[in-house]
Amino acid sequence: MSDRTLCGPMSCVVSKGALSMAVTALVAACGSGDVRPDDAADSVPEWVVSDSASTTIGKVEGSAPQLLNRVADATELPDGTIAVLNGDDPRVRIFDRSGEYLRGFVSTGQGPGELTRGDGPLLVRDSTLLIADGYNRPMHRFGLFGEYIDQQKLILGGGRYPWTAWYEPGFLIWPHHALGFEPAVREVLGGLAPVDSLSFRQVRVSQTGLIWIGALGRSGTTSAWSVLDATGQVLGRVRLPEGFDLLEMYDSRVLGTWRDVDGVEFVRTYEFAGEIPPHAVRLEAVAHELARAPIRRTATDSVLGRLRQLSRDVIRAQELAYPGNGLRYVSDAADLAIEVPDGFELLIPSADERGFRMILSHGSGSAACFLAIGEQHAYPGVPSGTSMCY
Repeated sequence: MSDRTLCGPMSCVVSKGALSMAVTALVAACGSGDVRPDDAADSVPEWVVSDSASTTIGKVEGSAPQLLNRVADATELPDGTIAVLNGDDPRVRIFDRSGEYLRGFVSTGQGPGELTRGDGPLLVRDSTLLIADGYNRPMHRFGLFGEYIDQQKLILGGGRYPWTAWYEPGFLIWPHHALGFEPAVREVLGGLAPVDSLSFRQVRVSQTGLIWIGALGRSGTTSAWSVLDATGQVLGRVRLPEGFDLLEMYDSRVLGTWRDVDGVEFVRTYEFAGEIPPHAVRLEAVAHELARAPIRRTATDSVLGRLRQLSRDVIRAQELAYPGNGLRYVSDAADLAIEVPDGFELLIPSADERGFRMILSHGSGSAACFLAIGEQHAYPGVPSGTSMCY
């Protein structure tokens, strides 16, 4: 099998390795959020998402359990109900598929089975629910009806916690369902075309072992995704509703958060008209073939140090600009009184009166820093003000 050339809008590279036989070359179209193959585009089906949500959880007015704010995570349980971890009140709330509140458990505190924070994530493992309690605290394990079992402090290779994202050049991988599959995910990403700018792609792994890749839009959410199997074959493309923040992916639907025009938060599921091909290879099928490997470190200390200093400079510039910008943080990096050195790039995906997200990248794609100020803008499982540099 000959090597294959993968071309993006700004560069071409040659892909090598066993998985490249099945990889359809993907590129990120700068600014569009699309990820698309370089050939046979018509052969990749569009999985059309329904116009209306199949489940809506949350209300504009109602009893406290039905009012959501700063949802940290949500997931489907084996019986079809949906568990929601609300960040403002670190308590797990269980809803049925019609959106009706059923029960809740977990209280605030520092004792067994109590949470000090509501950062998430929620992980379903072996008919139990694991709940992360802040960035570096143990995960509490509950039965699906709320009975407390024990707590575990899970640490992965390289000292990472299970909810800590990791960075590969051009990709930010959210880890929720990638646990144990890191080498397989890394192998697939290694066969894709690099991204030369801040049109970097974020990666999520579905509950069913498929890989979703999309570019972060300036709204702070990603609407266009490509779905790949464990060989790198593109199974379909999905465009999600505007403003829908993806949390979980299943074979026939997606689950995430959405806000109305008044900023009221809801958890929603949408069905899509897509059929997973029977030949699709799940990550479980290839994970055992790849030895667990440490996360590669591609950036030098000097580059990481410069990125961290630039992060602090951006925060100071945002605070100085806030009063003169109508008591809002600046959303266009060009309007900040800060000089970004050659070889570095700054993107502000979202900003308002409550905070902002920012991404700083070394131009070669070898390193990046992700930081959010304000709980409404925080990255999943990462407290506001915590900088993630890779």
